[in-house]
Amino acid sequence: MIKRSNIPLYRHMQRRTSALLLLLSALTTPALASQVCQVPTPFVALEPNASLAWPSAIVTQVNSAPISLVNLWANWCAPCRKELPMLVSLASTLTNQAVTNQPLTNETLTDQMSTNQNGTLPRFALSTLHVGPLNAAAANTLESLGASALNQGIIEDFESLRSLGFHGLPVTLVAQNGAVRFIASGYLDQPETTYQHWLQCLMEQP
Repeated sequence: MIKRSNIPLYRHMQRRTSALLLLLSALTTPALASQVCQVPTPFVALEPNASLAWPSAIVTQVNSAPISLVNLWANWCAPCRKELPMLVSLASTLTNQAVTNQPLTNETLTDQMSTNQNGTLPRFALSTLHVGPLNAAAANTLESLGASALNQGIIEDFESLRSLGFHGLPVTLVAQNGAVRFIASGYLDQPETTYQHWLQCLMEQP
């Protein structure tokens, strides 16, 4: 039984307990949980209510897995070509962890980016889209860098990206459950492991 003299203290403890429970509840919501995963440069987070008219090729790729990374590149773009080998390695590492423990080849990577061995969506997918026609020179670049399996189509021209506010390449998008949440405009200048740990963190969220 609480004595009358202790009622103010009891009520104070009640308020503190309620506040703590409210805070813990908020931290487990998807909106705030993403803050736990430190966003590496040059990525920036989009506002939750941001609504952009993405080209259909991008929409297709961001819906290929719960967590998806889509890199927009062009053969004339030197930084784009420079970061492709890192993306190939990142795709192999994360797709292996998300779907299978077997090494990936260009052929198996293509299959596993869409479905895993049980016919269900993988947790993670990484793809590239070439901006402009995929001519012989661009195809040769992909082949020489071991990135042929990553390229899943094209964006017809840069104008559709310019209308979204982009002024150059490369551009990299990260989506959660089909919605683009993070954008990087420019070369991915952090170590591969930095992006790997971030994406793994996103994959582990509810």
